[in-house]
Amino acid sequence: MNAFAREQFIDLCDEPFWGLLDKDEVETNTTNLTRIDAAHTRRWLQRTHDTGILDLLAQWRAEDRAGHYRGGRPPAFGDDVILTLSLMLVAENASLKIANYAAMLQFRLTDEAREVLGITHLYDGRKRNWALLALRALRRLIDTFDGWPDTPHRKAADLAERERIQLAREADADRIAVKEARGRRFTTTFLAWTLTLLPKHLQKTSVALTVDQTDFYAGTVLSSWGKEHGVEQPKYFEDTNEEVTRRVLELEAGLYPKKKGAKVKDPNEAAVFVPSEWHMAFMGNVIVGVHEDPTEDNSLEPPQLIYAASLGTPNDRVGFHTIALIDLILERNLRITRLSFDRGYSNLVPENFHRPLRERGIPVIKDYMQKGITNGIGGAVMVEGDYYCPATSTEHLEATPLWDAGTITVKEYIRDIGNRQAFKLHVKDVRPERQSSRMRCPALGPSATVRCALRQPHPKAAAKDDLPMVYKSRIPKRPPLVCCQDSITIPDTDNEKLRGQLYPYGTVKHTSVYRADRASSESINDAIANNFTISTSPNRPMRGLAANQFAWTMLVVATNLKKIVDHAHATAPREELAEVIELNPRHPRDAQGTPLRRNPPAPKNVGQRLRDREGRSDYKRNPVKRKKVLGPTRTREDVLRGN
Repeated sequence: MNAFAREQFIDLCDEPFWGLLDKDEVETNTTNLTRIDAAHTRRWLQRTHDTGILDLLAQWRAEDRAGHYRGGRPPAFGDDVILTLSLMLVAENASLKIANYAAMLQFRLTDEAREVLGITHLYDGRKRNWALLALRALRRLIDTFDGWPDTPHRKAADLAERERIQLAREADADRIAVKEARGRRFTTTFLAWTLTLLPKHLQKTSVALTVDQTDFYAGTVLSSWGKEHGVEQPKYFEDTNEEVTRRVLELEAGLYPKKKGAKVKDPNEAAVFVPSEWHMAFMGNVIVGVHEDPTEDNSLEPPQLIYAASLGTPNDRVGFHTIALIDLILERNLRITRLSFDRGYSNLVPENFHRPLRERGIPVIKDYMQKGITNGIGGAVMVEGDYYCPATSTEHLEATPLWDAGTITVKEYIRDIGNRQAFKLHVKDVRPERQSSRMRCPALGPSATVRCALRQPHPKAAAKDDLPMVYKSRIPKRPPLVCCQDSITIPDTDNEKLRGQLYPYGTVKHTSVYRADRASSESINDAIANNFTISTSPNRPMRGLAANQFAWTMLVVATNLKKIVDHAHATAPREELAEVIELNPRHPRDAQGTPLRRNPPAPKNVGQRLRDREGRSDYKRNPVKRKKVLGPTRTREDVLRGN
């Protein structure tokens, strides 16, 4: 095309093109050019400084530069600018695309806002690549906790490249561990700041927690080959014996089931692997603060917020990540009153999870995969976390397996669980220096809970006339140590997976607290997955675990901010929301303008979801299986008649 023809072509296209779209929208690749004023910018800049993240980043850079000459050009702007822009983007539920950062820098910030950020020197009339400036600032920030720089950001790695990267990482494990710890602290420090936004009377010195995992879609399809003995086993074409090329983009991601609540979380454990049922994801570890007693009215309590979070690979060091986050919470001088978790955590290796929790003095609320009678010690029987008298009724000890099998009803199960509590061994003393406990027969001492033919009752216990009786017929012919000695020694390492329950398993208190905590965790996971734009991978075009950790941090911070704002809006005085109430007469407040839910009615069926309370769900332990069949065919006339 010659120059004259090209000019004519441009003239023909300019009119409809520029007439339909603004030039700035085309240049920035976004239609959101709403101006951001100085007051809004100053507010978020101050919040960025309040987080304490800037001091951490400066410290980490100083550690990395130790012994090295600081070369290169100075950055166009600092971490405070890019973090402030990031917080403003997630606050307006926008994506973390570089185009959005560029639009804010180039058009959306007013002159006064640019002055607040200290970047007026960039607007000197020279043409700048704002997207490149934002990208460099983000990468410079993420590099402080990126322990996986060998990962190709724009290029998928084949098997040979993956193995080279893996060997390089094994040789550099110490540095990777340091960077990984920085990433956890980066996220948790941001979350700790969100807690300071609560009013002083709602900020706590002790907290009950629950932990769970949620998948964070990686935005890629192919995973590595399956492994045996820690080595990938590639496939080959049968006709040519040529290796099948398999390029993987996200090496730190892994396969995770798409179906929520799937029992099998590891593809290697699936009986039949169906690729369409799995997707590539990172794994978010989330620790949520829950109500101390969910059976009470908690309407005036603070919202349930995320206290710590991290991002990792599915099915990789789950216990390690949880304990590392627990330690970060304990660093804030917070006392943890309990930690609840599901069966997946209960089955973790004791040395990596259960033992560290015990050493930190954290009681737990958990469910079991192994139920009923298990191996005991000294004749005492271990059942679901507690040691019982060997003469306890088998029906009581096996109550949970019987209920799971549908042999007994709920009322019978609650009755049997309650009756067996009297036969539980009593703690005589705890010996931390010997890492053991002394436990004794429930028929001994002034606080005896049963009577036994082998034991002389204490005078105070003898005065009680309502104690259950241990009959001779149930006592073993050769009484074990627990029946003969004053007490028995039980090492802390005995049945570590089962012990540590705050409330006896299966009791009404345990069940109500466990269900409420799990419901709170699922609610947070749902908010993370569905409430914000950046939860979907196209809205955070970032590659690598560290870059996704940054996006994950912004996501969990946004989740906390939304819950805090919603709580503040619901409990604010009427005078501050007068305009809102005038526009919405049905706003739930009394005539005097008192705070919302000041004296709410006592809640009913606390800990149950609506669908459970109304019997619309089969999501329970022993659902009654009811066959479903089609009814008579309905016609349009039936619909019009209301049939």
